[in-house]
Amino acid sequence: MEYVTPTLLYVLVVIMIFFMIRAFKYALTAQSDFESILSKLKNSLIAPIEEYTTFTDGHPYTWTEVEFETLVAQVRKYIPSRWSINPPYYPKMTCWFSVDNENRRIYLVPYVSQFEETGSLMHYQDWLESEPDVRKNIAEYRRSHS
Repeated sequence: MEYVTPTLLYVLVVIMIFFMIRAFKYALTAQSDFESILSKLKNSLIAPIEEYTTFTDGHPYTWTEVEFETLVAQVRKYIPSRWSINPPYYPKMTCWFSVDNENRRIYLVPYVSQFEETGSLMHYQDWLESEPDVRKNIAEYRRSHS
């Protein structure tokens, strides 16, 4: 780039501004979509959200217990960066969720519209009981480090 003409520089700046505006627009849309998903989730609850335990994916074998507000805050914080680094492709904001009102459980997996691993993930205690070798190793580790 030994010779950059003013016209070429102008065109590059216009293209950059276009993508920045487009990313900002998609980030706002994604935030709005996420709030809509949260609204649907909250409307499906039969008790205050504080009475529910929230789980997400993140471990290959078990549901990971998280604070609902912490997970929501992480997603809200991540949305602007996720939609500003992907030009020209901006994915639609999606979340898979399921509510178990009987057991007061919320399952929320951001950035996916379908979650096929639902049947394969177990709650930690159930998984631990199904894995005697792992349970034994954890018990030995705790004994040796206490």
